Amino acid sequence: MTCFRAVRVALVAVLALALAKSGTAGPGFPNTTPQEATAARSDSAARDAAPRIEAIDKFLKGLLADDEPGAAVLVMRGGEVVHEAGYGIGDVKKKTPITRLSQFRLASVSKHFTATCILLLAQEGELALDDSLREHFPDFPDYADAIQIRHLLHHTSGLKDYMGLFAASLAPAEPTSLDTVALLAEQDSLRFGPGQKFEYSNSGYVTLAAIAEHVSGQTLADFAREHLFGPLGMEWSVYHDDQRPALPHRVRSYRRRAGGRWQDIDDHRLNVIVGDGAVYTNLVDMARWVRALDAGTLLSEELRTEAVTSGRLVDGTETGYGYGWQLGKFGGRPTIEHGGGWVGFRTYLLRIPSEKLAVVLLANFAGAASNRWAREIARIVLGEAGDGQEGGDDGGR
Repeated sequence: MTCFRAVRVALVAVLALALAKSGTAGPGFPNTTPQEATAARSDSAARDAAPRIEAIDKFLKGLLADDEPGAAVLVMRGGEVVHEAGYGIGDVKKKTPITRLSQFRLASVSKHFTATCILLLAQEGELALDDSLREHFPDFPDYADAIQIRHLLHHTSGLKDYMGLFAASLAPAEPTSLDTVALLAEQDSLRFGPGQKFEYSNSGYVTLAAIAEHVSGQTLADFAREHLFGPLGMEWSVYHDDQRPALPHRVRSYRRRAGGRWQDIDDHRLNVIVGDGAVYTNLVDMARWVRALDAGTLLSEELRTEAVTSGRLVDGTETGYGYGWQLGKFGGRPTIEHGGGWVGFRTYLLRIPSEKLAVVLLANFAGAASNRWAREIARIVLGEAGDGQEGGDDGGR
């Protein structure tokens, strides 16, 4: 048996087990012992699973070439990995293939990690979600008295977009998160009153990162390593700040130019700003993260529930966004998800709790439709028809 076939057989068995756990393994088997029934269900589920794994692989190979930028894809069902594979190359110059260890910049999929850091500090009583921004950064104008940490988490703070501000200012050549907060504090007004409107805000999440650093006395990278990534065994995950931590399996990102040439667009002057993005990780650690989310590790039940509950505006309107999570629907089922897009990275994490299903898709080229592809993979796993068009955009930063 070749290595590839052995891995494929193992994945089929895992998906069969996951299907059985989720209650979709097939009809009952009367007039058998419990042991015989279990074996029969496993055989039946394995027969159902094999075509689905093949269909996922065929779908992705139809989108991604072996010798071009591509994607890493993880599918989990009932806490088990049912598909984990790399497609294409992570570094065009070096011809490095994408594997389960390849480290991608998550872009805005980083936001729920930043939110989790804030919630960990709240859980320890180091801050409260009702704290005002000025309690932590008194240099902000008076309007910051009305901005609560909760507003920053929910994208309802009214802070101006830092990217536009940097574009119009004489900012440092490579600004940091602290430079970003200082620039925001110089603004004499908000875009709208806190809680009056939902407006996706990278500025809010950079500010959350600065609050976490101010309260903990550590960089966000160090705090996350000690209190989030470390306890979960996420050894490959890191906030890539101005200290530029080592990334032994770093993936670079690209866009296709006229004539078909791939241009490396990975370097950007805003790359060391953290909080709204900047987490690098791989499929191995994302599997650990999904399991931790499913198991309710780290946070109390109250905070976990709050994190995936929609925010509300002052008029009572729901925003469809929790703490670093977009709250949506998939075939009528509630989803917990987030997308990301920065330089050439296009990333997505889709969770469908009622199906115990999670899909992670990390792509390294602009134009990758990570959201739609993740949804199509979910349809394949669930055996449902679809056109791959359901869902929102592929992220913010």
